[in-house]
Amino acid sequence: MGELAAPHRITLPAVTKHVGVLVDAGLVQRRKAGRTVVCALRPEALSEVQAWLGDLTAYWNSTVDRLEDFLRSGDEH
Repeated sequence: MGELAAPHRITLPAVTKHVGVLVDAGLVQRRKAGRTVVCALRPEALSEVQAWLGDLTAYWNSTVDRLEDFLRSGDEH
């Protein structure tokens, strides 16, 4: 974890906490190799995130489009 923290202005406990959140979310795998903690991205999880973001983007685009239509219809009255 020290290598993750080194290039950034972040403490080792903060990195550990952030990596823990990513592990809990299923985006990162963490394993011990001797005294070293090895972290790896889970590519299949990233495609799940991409799909989720696509759905979320479509939802918000639709919502904003409906709002725009509603606001424009108010200009006519």
